[in-house]
Amino acid sequence: MSLRAIAKQSRWFFVGCLFFTSTSFAKGIDDRVQALEEKWAQHEATKVEQNARVAESIAQLDRMRAELQTLTGNVETQNFQMKQLTESNERHYRDMEMRLNAIESQIKLFQDQLNRALAAVSPKLLQETKDFQKGLDAVQRAEYQQAIQSFQQFLKQYPKSPQKGEAQFWIAECRYGTKDFTQAIKDYQKFVEQFPKSSHTPQAVLKQGDGFLTLQMKDEAKVFYKKVMQDFPHSQEAAMAKGKLEALEKTGAAPVASPQPALPPLQTGPPAATAPPAATPTPSQNTTPKEGADF
Repeated sequence: MSLRAIAKQSRWFFVGCLFFTSTSFAKGIDDRVQALEEKWAQHEATKVEQNARVAESIAQLDRMRAELQTLTGNVETQNFQMKQLTESNERHYRDMEMRLNAIESQIKLFQDQLNRALAAVSPKLLQETKDFQKGLDAVQRAEYQQAIQSFQQFLKQYPKSPQKGEAQFWIAECRYGTKDFTQAIKDYQKFVEQFPKSSHTPQAVLKQGDGFLTLQMKDEAKVFYKKVMQDFPHSQEAAMAKGKLEALEKTGAAPVASPQPALPPLQTGPPAATAPPAATPTPSQNTTPKEGADF
């Protein structure tokens, strides 16, 4: 083979290799371009999704800001209304205080005039009224032992006084106030037996039931609650006793009266005479505690 033929064949071989290499290189570039385009498309999709999330977060923050502003406005409105209500109550309390002070001044003036009249007509009656008031003053100061002593001394000094029923009732109330429930039950019993027609009798029987209940003697308490309902069916105490009985039946417990006695009314002179004691209590008025109760 001649040298020219060999050179021609070499040239065509070189051209073929170059073509093959170029084709392979071009295909590699296309693949890389396609991969980049796919990555770019994924990036764009991710970016769109992130932008949507950011937009939703911003919208949610806007809603929360609006709700917060609404709540803040409501709080400010309520604070303003509360301030107005407080100021109105303060004015009301000041007015009430001034009126009560004026009434007390008038009562004291009337009491002073009445005491002067009593001193001129009956000095003994005036002293009796002052001695009774001494016990009431001790009750108002919550000095219950002192009040008991004052009322006991009053009963000894004025055994026929029309106020002796009130004195005996307040002795029982003060015993209850000192939480000496055992003795209070006895004092209430003494009052009920001596003054069965007194307006305080329903309360005294109810307090006996409360005393027994406080001492965890529930059966004895029920006896006195039922007695209030039976003997004084139309009284406020009967309604209270009914509620206590129902509570005892359902839960085994019932609210009892506070040990602190109700404050006595301000005296402006001798109170009305207490009903005289009955000679023999009727069966419905027999408030002897349940037999077997140990107190």
